Amino acid sequence: MKLFFTFYGKESIPKLHHFFEYYKKLGVTNFYAVYHTYGSDNLEVLDYVMKNAMVVKIWDGVFDDRIKIKLINEVRLKFSKYSEWSFTVDCDEFVGISYDEIQTIVNSDFNYVQFKLIDRVSIPPLKTVIIDEDIGDTFPYYTHLTKDNVGGNTNKVSLSTREVIIGLGYHYVVGQSEQIIKLKRYPFNGYVNHYKWDGKIKENVLDRVNKSLIKDGSNNDYLIECNRLLQIDFNTVELIEKPLEMKLLFIVWSFQDLNLLKQFFNHYESLGVTKFYCIFHTYGMEDNIIYDYVSERAIIVHHWDEQYTVEWESRLKNKYKKEIADYIDEWIWCVDADEFVDITQEYIRELLESECNYVNGWLIDRFSEDGLVKVKNENIFSQFPVRTFYTRYVSKGSASKIPLTKSYVILGVGHHVVLNELYNYGVQDDTVLVPYNVNEEDWIEVSHIKWHYQLLEDIYNKFTKTMDICKHSARELGVFVLDYCYKKKSIIDIIKDVRL
Repeated sequence: MKLFFTFYGKESIPKLHHFFEYYKKLGVTNFYAVYHTYGSDNLEVLDYVMKNAMVVKIWDGVFDDRIKIKLINEVRLKFSKYSEWSFTVDCDEFVGISYDEIQTIVNSDFNYVQFKLIDRVSIPPLKTVIIDEDIGDTFPYYTHLTKDNVGGNTNKVSLSTREVIIGLGYHYVVGQSEQIIKLKRYPFNGYVNHYKWDGKIKENVLDRVNKSLIKDGSNNDYLIECNRLLQIDFNTVELIEKPLEMKLLFIVWSFQDLNLLKQFFNHYESLGVTKFYCIFHTYGMEDNIIYDYVSERAIIVHHWDEQYTVEWESRLKNKYKKEIADYIDEWIWCVDADEFVDITQEYIRELLESECNYVNGWLIDRFSEDGLVKVKNENIFSQFPVRTFYTRYVSKGSASKIPLTKSYVILGVGHHVVLNELYNYGVQDDTVLVPYNVNEEDWIEVSHIKWHYQLLEDIYNKFTKTMDICKHSARELGVFVLDYCYKKKSIIDIIKDVRL
């Protein structure tokens, strides 16, 4: 694999050492560099880079991100083959990805990957990078300096094929109308560790502001960011926890509510999920906007077009829950696209430190007056404020849910129970199951947003499909649809006897 980057004369040789070593471990064999002199050559840095990379361009002009990205796009086209994947990063950006994940990406039919920048610091105080220490140990803390203090864009297109035209700062890809190929983003939501904040950060930035930036209007945005950086008091920087970077497996149907799906992804990303995996069930329908949207946000591990049964759904979930795990003890979310757990990241972090292997939950049906899902700042809980046990007491369905388990835990139908110890189910597994929350009063809430307007209307309009659903699993949904759509009852009237 190839990697393209820019550097300048005041770059840190120890940081460059870690940069080259890190990407070599990820399979990079050829480094291509654009050298920006910033008006002051440093032959020691230049010699070091030339021992590890091919310097294909020397840039001695005005500091301008437009020129920088133009040169990078040009050298990518010149030194890459058609459809060849490569990294495009700065010397302080270390993409959080594994060698195996890269192989999956380069063998796919996608053509670019977008990441989020997360800053790494060593305060207090700021350290100087040395070769003998792992760079992750030098910068042990996480923060959002670029986003919160500097006001910079944290999106990064760090991995793409040759033909994809990357925008300013590698923050995005340019519009489809300007591309020479059809853009197809790989559904990966990982991080780029940003090792910018070393002991000489202010000194180097001040030097750029005073000597290198030509105030002709082309550098105003960057100059603003530099001045904000110079005002940072690193003793008061807010630190954050290490990103959880968890995985989630879900199943979705063609008639899902698009707004609910947007809320679904936003909700679980806020809980630390960075990789989504989907079993997509079409019910014999053509792919539509839901499929297109999901395929941009999640890896579709199974395109399911056979007749639906709950038993087959359970088999698929258990199969892919194991397959997507990198190691046997990895925790994997397994929920439906209308299920939202009501917990915090702090709860999850305590769970991951425990010796348990699954979490118990209660299914709490949540309703609203109009049943409409809106994509806005309010979370789904505030949009659907009425909590009920409708499934449990009206539909007489199972209200227990197991939303989070280690990869080897076998889930029963509807992920209501775990099966490893239940030999009468034919599961020969002597795994000792240890729940994180044994007492029912400690079970977490799994909010069920199944009762939204668009889904009910869609099911009513596809009445033959509704019968198929009712025959195999969600009879309570069929009853509700008939009451709501056919008898024209309001949602509040239907649930008035089961509100919590």
